[in-house]
Amino acid sequence: MAELNEKLRVAIIGGGVGGLTCAIALKDCKSLVVDLYESASKLTEIGAGITLWQRTWNILKNLGLEKDFLEIANEKPRNEPGPLFMFRRGDSSSGSDLYELMSIGAFFADGFHRHDVQKALLKNLPPGVTCHLSHRLVSYTETKDGMQLEFQNGRTAFCNLLIAADGIKSIVRVKLMAKLYPGTDNKFIAPVFSGTLAYRGLFLVDELAKRWPGHRALKKRMMYCGKNKHVVVYPVSQGRFINVVAFSSVLSHEGKPFDGPFVAEANKDEMMSNFLDWEDEVKAILQCIDNPTVWAIHALNPLDLYASDQVVLLGDAAHAMTPHLGAGAGQAVEDAYVLGYLLSKSAATLESIPKVLAAYSKIRQPYGNHILTSAKTEGLLYEFNAPGFEDIRDGDDRLKPRQMEDMMEKVKEGWAWSWSTLDLDQEAKAL
Repeated sequence: MAELNEKLRVAIIGGGVGGLTCAIALKDCKSLVVDLYESASKLTEIGAGITLWQRTWNILKNLGLEKDFLEIANEKPRNEPGPLFMFRRGDSSSGSDLYELMSIGAFFADGFHRHDVQKALLKNLPPGVTCHLSHRLVSYTETKDGMQLEFQNGRTAFCNLLIAADGIKSIVRVKLMAKLYPGTDNKFIAPVFSGTLAYRGLFLVDELAKRWPGHRALKKRMMYCGKNKHVVVYPVSQGRFINVVAFSSVLSHEGKPFDGPFVAEANKDEMMSNFLDWEDEVKAILQCIDNPTVWAIHALNPLDLYASDQVVLLGDAAHAMTPHLGAGAGQAVEDAYVLGYLLSKSAATLESIPKVLAAYSKIRQPYGNHILTSAKTEGLLYEFNAPGFEDIRDGDDRLKPRQMEDMMEKVKEGWAWSWSTLDLDQEAKAL
């Protein structure tokens, strides 16, 4: 147990982008001892591309990570407006350009591979942080001074502050929400199936260049739209690879139980069967993917709270969202930064921790939930399923120019978060 003048023990559950960033964000909190627990036998990331928008990039700079992230970037972030995505209708034999969405402020034209991001974060992990691999949390017991942690490997540990960065299936969230909102029908515990399957793939840029010399996706970040489907294409790893996510949705399946793994290997023919009537330039991209994976896209219902007196949720554990704004990793980074900022501004005692966590929840819960719901709305817009598009079918030409203009204005509104600014001093003053 923590005695007077002893350092408090902090346990971070999860060694992904959110957990590692949180450990870095706590580097100035000299009154804390940080343990990071990861269920895997080594720190690694699944998935492919992460794009860093202006808001997230500013946070990484504030954390002192600019140099190492520039080393894995293809170019420096642009400080002037630039093309974000070319939106194109692709669900017919002859596609058509819809709109080129421009960013406002700095962003990277290329994305980052998750593995490269994790390596950069690990390089900056403070020396006082202890990493415990092969530690899968199965439960915790709260006392007035902290938590007793129980792991699948039979080991136990103690902490005064429990930070859950353990993803969409968070064990901590399940237990915390069951305590805060007792009842058999707890809408805050389980992830909800969105009705969307996402086929993901990564391939060398030369593969597409050989198959289709001069393909627009070699130079532009593309968003191919269609009824109930869309395909996102952009370069990663300093332009060496192209990252592809091909979405296929059945709206009536939203909220229904999903019987199967969230991530699985997929058959190329299965993936291609969803896009048989699409234009050739989309099919050429998909043909480059030899071993796709399929992700059943789940999200959380917006939570009322992100923290209790001794437990705090971060990243997907708090606000797992659909990927339609490229915001998941950035929001995890933001959670970590805000929590580190608030803890560094306090004395970090047993008495102050509940106040700090309440402030964290008050700052992050409205914004995290806003991005969660905005991401869902964006997906509906990309796939012509937003209000006003109910009668649109695959490849038909009933979309009026004014209708498309209104749609793209709404798309732009959804993306405005990425070039907004987080002013934590101002946020803290408003508490």
